[in-house]
Amino acid sequence: MELTVCANDALTSELSVDLTDLATGDRCMPGEFEMQDYLLLGCGPLTDTYASTIAQIAVAAREKVHVVVFYGDRDQKRALTRALFSETDSMENISLMSVSHNTKWVRDYGPTVIRCGSGYRMVDWLYESGRPQDELVPQHFAAVSGTPGETAAIVLHGGNLLSNGRGLCLTSFNVLSDNRHFGINRRDLHKQLGNRFGARDIVVLQTLLEEPTGHLDIFATFTDANTVVVGQFSEEEDPDNAAILESNAATLAKVVTANGPLQVQRIPMGVKSDGLFRTYTNCIYANGILIVPTYQGFDAKRLEQAIACYRRLLPDWKVVCVDASEIIQEAGALHCVSLNIPKINQTAKSLPLPLEVPRRPDAFEQ
Repeated sequence: MELTVCANDALTSELSVDLTDLATGDRCMPGEFEMQDYLLLGCGPLTDTYASTIAQIAVAAREKVHVVVFYGDRDQKRALTRALFSETDSMENISLMSVSHNTKWVRDYGPTVIRCGSGYRMVDWLYESGRPQDELVPQHFAAVSGTPGETAAIVLHGGNLLSNGRGLCLTSFNVLSDNRHFGINRRDLHKQLGNRFGARDIVVLQTLLEEPTGHLDIFATFTDANTVVVGQFSEEEDPDNAAILESNAATLAKVVTANGPLQVQRIPMGVKSDGLFRTYTNCIYANGILIVPTYQGFDAKRLEQAIACYRRLLPDWKVVCVDASEIIQEAGALHCVSLNIPKINQTAKSLPLPLEVPRRPDAFEQ
């Protein structure tokens, strides 16, 4: 296995480790651009405030994928139901599901689905202490979907791991520091990424300065197995983060996939004048529909450039915009409140999930 790191001597020396004996078997983490059975949506305690955002995503995606909107209590269910029926009269391809959870970003604590030969498994990584319900969400989905589950003894947030679906995984230096607190060294970390994900190439990138999540999905996304989109700041707007993204893009341009050199495409980062990291890579893939965040009142030209890039890279996909102006205040956008469940069921139309059909608000109140 090859470990690729950013061009930073101090960080490179820390990450140098012999990975040649790590077995990957027939495992692989699917890319988000691949076919999916379900798109999971939820934002926990933020539901009352951002139910409309969740509903807009659900309506945009349901044309191509079954959308499962999960809630933790009756109040969340009520807010989501009202928001959904304010967006559409038809609940076709949209379901609700009761799932107890503590916090807002399902992308980070939800199950990571791994392809294993002709089957699939759901991997449960260590999550934050003090969030016991979040920690149980992957096991819950494994049980209700009839998918084998397993646990991995490293700390990992879903927003900090991107896959091209062919054995190339991107992660960040923050994952190393997160795991030191649990006594997990760099070799253990990369061994888990190799054995659990089948990662044959691991590219470790720098995260953005002063960006609160420290996650890759704020500035990067794969559009196919051989193409990665990376955000770009101007030196005038943010010289330090502009340099970080240039370094990350240069690192990725050196990666060689099974189809040749990895193609690195650049799009603007959103306006950051007020300190918020607006992002156009924090998007959602839904079986031929790409849902891109927008930010009202900020530079429309940057959005146009991002959309033009996505349409060029995904010519057969429909690009839909959903307003993320409010939810970005929480330091996350659309990718953060969603989770892709790949096509794990090869023989039946749907999995035996305990899904509920949303009822009209007047019926719900009775």
